[in-house]
Order: sequence, then C-alpha cells, then structure tokens
Amino acid sequence: MIALDPARSGSLSSVYLVVYFTVGALGTAVAAPLLGMLGRQGTGLTALSVLLLAAALGRR
Repeated sequence: MIALDPARSGSLSSVYLVVYFTVGALGTAVAAPLLGMLGRQGTGLTALSVLLLAAALGRR
C-alpha cells in the first residue's frame, strides 16, 4: 500500500486539477476542427476508436 503524506494532499490535488483541465481543454481544441472536417459521425467514430484503444491498452 502506498501512503501519502497528509500535509502534501493539497499539492497533489492541485496537480490533478491542472492535468484534468489541461487535458479537457486540449480535447475541446482537437474536437472542434475534427467536427468541422469529419462531421458528427466521423467525430463519434474517432472518439469510439480512441476509447477502444485506451481500453485495449489498459488491459495489457
């Protein structure tokens, strides 16, 4: 089991939030042009493909 120092929980939370919102902003920035190029179906298929890839890599 990994023990975390309770005094550092604030900094870990900050790192999590920065990563969460940065990745969210990048996803939005990529999705808008993708939607313009491929339309709704193409964007949905791309998202499904990425999710399936992540699931396959997660099982490894």
